[in-house]
Amino acid sequence: NAFMAALLLELLGTGGHWRTRLQSSSMYDLLRRANAAGALTATKKGAFAGFPTAAGITELLRQG
Repeated sequence: NAFMAALLLELLGTGGHWRTRLQSSSMYDLLRRANAAGALTATKKGAFAGFPTAAGITELLRQG
């Protein structure tokens, strides 16, 4: 669920037309953030407590 939520947020919530985000250069970043969201979900117990924040996703990606 977190993967899909992050994917849709990146696809639809970043301004501009969503189709421009489907280009391969944009898809890499989009899928990278969605994967990070999914990974962070597995680090906490609970359905809602495990959902990551945008800041948490950014921090995980910054760490490498």
